[in-house]
Amino acid sequence: MKKAIVLLAVIFLPRAAFGSEPQPPSPAAFGFVGFSHFKEMAAGQEPAVQGAPQDRIDKPYLLPDCGKSTLINLAENVRQCEEMVILWRGILVSAGIRIYRPVFESGLCVIGYNARGSGVRDFFADPRQFKPEDETSLRENMAMVAGEMEKAGLKILASYVVNIKDKPPTYSHYYLTRAGEYAEQEIQVRALGHDKDFDFDILEGAGIRIIQKPTPGMTVYIGKEVGFVRYDAKTMGEAQQKLREATESLTDQGKAIIGSRIAALTENPEMGYRIRVYFYQ
Repeated sequence: MKKAIVLLAVIFLPRAAFGSEPQPPSPAAFGFVGFSHFKEMAAGQEPAVQGAPQDRIDKPYLLPDCGKSTLINLAENVRQCEEMVILWRGILVSAGIRIYRPVFESGLCVIGYNARGSGVRDFFADPRQFKPEDETSLRENMAMVAGEMEKAGLKILASYVVNIKDKPPTYSHYYLTRAGEYAEQEIQVRALGHDKDFDFDILEGAGIRIIQKPTPGMTVYIGKEVGFVRYDAKTMGEAQQKLREATESLTDQGKAIIGSRIAALTENPEMGYRIRVYFYQ
């Protein structure tokens, strides 16, 4: 649903930078290019807040991607960037978050902020989490996820029903979490897709907070980022060997193993066995 600007996030926030302590930018580093009237205009505008009718967004440039301590989005022109900044300036300031002077340059709108060790993160629901084209179902799911986030101690800053042209309806929650050295290590709301053999019991047994199982091969959970690998083997001996090799390789890469399983492929017995290993990224 959300536009993919991962490359832009990488440009602004390489992994090394993501892992470093946030540093307030110099005054010269943050300043709008092309409109000096921004401060006066923004001061007289009220940002959108949660609650109908302002909880619905159909403009993708108002839904930024989240860096460690920045909100980043594409904007076609100065006016679009202004709209994004007016909205998010109000949201961040009302939450007690200090913001720096925004940047608009080369089609990018960037808001830097200091949330004192926390970071703004976003969760965009997968349309499979609710009935298609059913706003009641969407809003029920939206409220359920928000309730689970509250239980987990994640403070929601803004929630929106998202209706972008030519995209299926969904919703978003923007929230605060403790910023980690890497994004994968943070406690976030996440969706993980797999196949029909997904081992929910392994994740639940490890204490991972699963809040929804929309399909046999998908889970929505709160926690650190989970990864998995899958292999097939003709014999049990081969399967055990592949499991040992996978575990060793993942451990050498610094991954923490959550659990694993070797299962017979009963639907295609001639194929042998399937190995699944789950780990923290």
